[in-house]
Amino acid sequence: MEQALKDNRLTDVITEAKQLPPRAIQPAQDWLGKVDARASVDRALAAVDGQLKTSLAGASAAGQPAAAQPAAAPAEKPSK
Repeated sequence: MEQALKDNRLTDVITEAKQLPPRAIQPAQDWLGKVDARASVDRALAAVDGQLKTSLAGASAAGQPAAAQPAAAPAEKPSK
């Protein structure tokens, strides 16, 4: 479990923690909750990253700029 934590393999940490006896899990319950929350955030970020890459690759493959934004209209000078 310690090596998994050092390697940032949080899902492995959670899996290994589930194999601990209940009296060993009890004092670490709050910490394990935080590890689980962090693992959830990491999974969500990985999903967003993958979706973004897919979206950008699709736009590039279609020959369109990946982040096309309309050009701003030139500012008009106030009349005197």
